[in-house]
Amino acid sequence: MKKTIKKICFFIISLVILTLLFPGLKVFGETEITETLGARYYVEENVETNFLRSGIVHVKDKAMSSTDESGMSAGGSDSSGGTVIANQFYPQSVNVLTVPSQSGVKVVNWTLTNPLGWTLATVRELAKDFEKNNPGWKVVAAINGDFFDIKGIGALPYQTNGVTVSNGEVLRPITNNATIGFTNNGTENSLVAGKNFQVGQHQLDVFDNNGEIIASFAINSFNTEPDEGETNLYFTFPYLENGERKEQTQVVPPENSYTVISPIRGLAMSANKFYGKGKINVVGEERTLTLGQFAIVTKNAELKALLAQNVLIRIQQPVIGDYAECDNIIGGGVTLVLNGEGYNPTDFNRHPRTMVGRKADGTLVFATVDGRQVAKNMYGMLQEEMAALMLHYGCVEAYNLDGGGSTTMIIREGNNFRVVNSPSEDNERRDSNALLIVVPELTLNIAGITDHSLNLSMLTPQKEVVIDNVKVTVNNQTLLMEDNAVEFTNLAPSQSYEVTYTYDLTYQGLTRRMTGEPFTVRTGKTKPTVNKFTYELIDGEYIISWDYSDPDEIVTQAYIKIGTEIEFVREKTGSIAIPKNKVEGKTVNLIFKGDWDSDPSERFEFSYIAEEIKPVKKGCQLGASFYYLQTVLTVTAVLLIFKRRK
Repeated sequence: MKKTIKKICFFIISLVILTLLFPGLKVFGETEITETLGARYYVEENVETNFLRSGIVHVKDKAMSSTDESGMSAGGSDSSGGTVIANQFYPQSVNVLTVPSQSGVKVVNWTLTNPLGWTLATVRELAKDFEKNNPGWKVVAAINGDFFDIKGIGALPYQTNGVTVSNGEVLRPITNNATIGFTNNGTENSLVAGKNFQVGQHQLDVFDNNGEIIASFAINSFNTEPDEGETNLYFTFPYLENGERKEQTQVVPPENSYTVISPIRGLAMSANKFYGKGKINVVGEERTLTLGQFAIVTKNAELKALLAQNVLIRIQQPVIGDYAECDNIIGGGVTLVLNGEGYNPTDFNRHPRTMVGRKADGTLVFATVDGRQVAKNMYGMLQEEMAALMLHYGCVEAYNLDGGGSTTMIIREGNNFRVVNSPSEDNERRDSNALLIVVPELTLNIAGITDHSLNLSMLTPQKEVVIDNVKVTVNNQTLLMEDNAVEFTNLAPSQSYEVTYTYDLTYQGLTRRMTGEPFTVRTGKTKPTVNKFTYELIDGEYIISWDYSDPDEIVTQAYIKIGTEIEFVREKTGSIAIPKNKVEGKTVNLIFKGDWDSDPSERFEFSYIAEEIKPVKKGCQLGASFYYLQTVLTVTAVLLIFKRRK
């Protein structure tokens, strides 16, 4: 008994000493509760933690939050949760990305590439579209972005509500509420917000063949002839009249005009707001412009000397002032945290939420909270609860983005993306833009795959990233990629092969030897084999016969093609009779179509030419008979003569 008491006393004293020495130590699972503005937040359980590239970390937490407000719906538009009870904790599902501020990690505000306007897309679709249009970069994770014209009722439908600057392209220079900029400079000043957003007057940039700006000129006016030495912009723009969308069409004069008919992007927002980029297609031609097309009409001799067909030009309003150092800028909502404290709550409804913030060292924090799903313990948050959440994860400033059904977070898993939160509409909503966390990295593409070969390719990276000396290994064979392509042959059918690769990556003057993320490919199944394919003229008809093997059953369609006529083949062995006049003078083909594997993109088509069996001509047969008879008679006569002499 005395020994037991001593042990208990020793244990208690040890706990006291540990608590005094390490006051931050959590004893018996002590919960860290963050409080601000009458709201409280704590993590109940970490569900998963994923260490992504370049120090980027994703965590999914089961959490609890409360507010001193009451009376509003506890589950937002999901009324099954009743009304909020002040200071009562409600369960939450929270996903958080922490992104260290460092060279080689960028935040990009991306919109779906559409030459003539805006197109809504899911966050995953936006991530894939970015990689398609930005070789040398990979998306590590992403969240949804700004509020937007979800019903498409604007003059130029589906635009974001606020500013959109994407990798220096000022697609929309119009503010709404908050404006949040990302410097991507690797310092503690990684985010700019709460400032006055400003842009200069419209500017024309002229590019050389390497994509570098060689000259810039001010745009003096719109849709009018320029004065001497001036440059004007022509474009057709949309407008609303009593809720009906209309267009103010413009005609380009033939003199001194340079027109972009097929823009990379042409966004006419109003009579005096335009972004456009593309190569000049037409010079000195009168033309009526459709929406998205634009033209430069200039009486500036210096500019005219630079402009010609196929010259790349851009029209935009450059960012100036507080946000000038930001290459990616997005519109947002209310301020949640400022100077390390919760900020002036004005939003008192619970919704799914998407947020962005910054730690003191420049680390960026992206967070989502699921809501409107009471049955799943996902209640959503109001503003002060969001502030408590962002303070809990270390933010000194934080801002609200579009939420509700838009709230989405994805992370990269291999060559695919996984949605880690629970969108309130059960499926990903199509949004106007997304914030992508990207890193410079090589992507290998499968250019072709058969039963015995694999072709891999890469796109030439953008000018800021240089990738060379790419070595790819498949089936213990290492090949150097040449002209952005490499082929492996002599592979076995229906086999899985791991693809590994290394390469030199140069970014911001620093070259590193990189190891790509391995992936697995599977060769196609065994190619069908034709054992017999012939045609023979018999009694005025051609008899077409075939016999083929398809051991892996990959042929989905087989048919005989004679000229333009088609006869489908139902069995692997068989024959058909075709009238003579339908075959003579034409090529007879046996054509197979099918899939190398389950991937529809890996379809094949093979064609085989039939061998004609030509019968021996009747005239030749008769001549042979005469020759035989003549030979017999001759031999007989010789024998008779020989016999008589004897």
